[in-house]
Amino acid sequence: MKKILLLSSVICISIVASSQVIIPKGKTIIGGSFSFSTSSLDPDPASTPNGLSEVRQFSTGISPSLGFATKDNAVFGILMYSQFGDWESKVISSGNTQEGSGYAAGPGIFYEKFFGLGKNFHFSAMGSLRGTFGKQNYKEYNNLTVYSETESKVKTAQLALTPFLGYSINNKWMVQASVGEILNIGYTNNKSTAKNSSTPESKSEYSSFSVNSRLNQGLRLGSLLMAFRYTF
Repeated sequence: MKKILLLSSVICISIVASSQVIIPKGKTIIGGSFSFSTSSLDPDPASTPNGLSEVRQFSTGISPSLGFATKDNAVFGILMYSQFGDWESKVISSGNTQEGSGYAAGPGIFYEKFFGLGKNFHFSAMGSLRGTFGKQNYKEYNNLTVYSETESKVKTAQLALTPFLGYSINNKWMVQASVGEILNIGYTNNKSTAKNSSTPESKSEYSSFSVNSRLNQGLRLGSLLMAFRYTF
């Protein structure tokens, strides 16, 4: 009996969610998302194999978008993705500092499906395909010497799935939040030029394929993706 009641409740909730119109067919939706992630770590040098300490990381991004509701609660559109980040760490064993920075930007397309949760709340799942072009820089140095420097030109193609929990402020404005992509399938091409204090300049190139998920990382404090949308 309990299983029947539970199944009935799930069916009723699904029917209500599917019948609630969040974005009516024919509407245009503009807006975008922004993200930030920050973390720091100060481990015990005695228990850290590589001697790193005071590790600091920061990244931020913005992605404006324009979409069209091809049918109720289904939006297809275009977006522009951009992200910047940097990091720094200390090497206790050598006294050196390692630091890096990078940026990426490029266009993309997306498809987003909305599901009503009642009381102006909704859930959505966004699938996006984007290509980016960017640069990355790495340096290791101390007070006297720069030991190595690397500059990389990076091209990527990424297919991502991002869930959002949203709230409709009125029939025009909505705000959404997410902890990031739960699935990211990507291809990367990296061309690097390295300079070393003891060897000549060298060039290298490699390509890689990856599959990542936020579910593997858990929910980290200091990492958030927010979106604001206007419908007309």
